[in-house]
Amino acid sequence: MDGHSTQLKGVTPDIILPDNYSFFEFGEKEQDFAIKWDEILSANYVVCTDYLKNIKRIKKNSKKRSKKNKDFSLIYESAQFLKKRSEDTKISLNYEKYKKNEEKIEKISEKYKDLFTKKTDLEFSNLKIDMIEIEKDTTILKSRKEWLNALAKDIYVKESFSVLKELIDK
Repeated sequence: MDGHSTQLKGVTPDIILPDNYSFFEFGEKEQDFAIKWDEILSANYVVCTDYLKNIKRIKKNSKKRSKKNKDFSLIYESAQFLKKRSEDTKISLNYEKYKKNEEKIEKISEKYKDLFTKKTDLEFSNLKIDMIEIEKDTTILKSRKEWLNALAKDIYVKESFSVLKELIDK
């Protein structure tokens, strides 16, 4: 709308949550033949400023919630671990040292394996009207159940709902 391209810059979110890629530089700008950034004439538009009045408070509250959340803390820690591992490019040719290092890595990794398997307090269900069609196909029914189950375990969805609630409640 403002004429600026997201090329090479991406879109900066208002709320930033830790993820496993927090410490990695990746994206189109990291590629050898990325399209250069460009700009065109701006479109006429009106900026919605209602939510901006509370955005500082909402960002602060989200940051507080994510810092208190053990899973987000583990995700942050996991991201640091992954970054460190990616920078460790030397592998011992001594089999015993190699094996010992791999066991150490496995032990550390074990700490993060259940990160996305715990249910949140959110519950999801299909709309009754949708169930008429969904129940006709067992493949779709199974897929929907898996999707709803995954949503119930997604701490990013949970935090998104918390942010939306703050936006609505003002």
